[in-house]
Amino acid sequence: MNMQQSRSHQGFTLVELLVVIAIIGILIGMLLPAVQMVREAARKTTCTNNIRQLALSCQMYHDSQRQIPPTRPRDNFLTWPVVLFPYLEQENLFDRFDLSATYALQDSDIVQKGFAGMNCPSRRSATVLSRYETDGSHVGSVGDYAGNAGSSLFY
Repeated sequence: MNMQQSRSHQGFTLVELLVVIAIIGILIGMLLPAVQMVREAARKTTCTNNIRQLALSCQMYHDSQRQIPPTRPRDNFLTWPVVLFPYLEQENLFDRFDLSATYALQDSDIVQKGFAGMNCPSRRSATVLSRYETDGSHVGSVGDYAGNAGSSLFY
């Protein structure tokens, strides 16, 4: 009996190891786009749910106040999401605002506090602040959902 025939194979050759690593790399490469698609689908579902919650809160506001929520009562005042906070289960946030005061007189900490329900996770986080206040007024949090002020320049 030949000595090489009796010796058993006790490990992987370098080529076999490289082939296995290449196959694993290809499988991971195929899996990552699928994971990203699932994550984006979850973010889209969150955006859709946010819009649904805003629509329901507008309906609840209308049922209790007998009017559609105002986009803004007057210039330089708070905008429509603030009046919807009680209907979005954000009473503690709503209570910190003074609806009779202008935007500039609001507590800057509360104006900058973001509400996750106003942001689509595919676009930004709830902590993004406005960069457009150049007159020295408080910089506030921004959202992805807009209100309609009507067809007139004056409301």
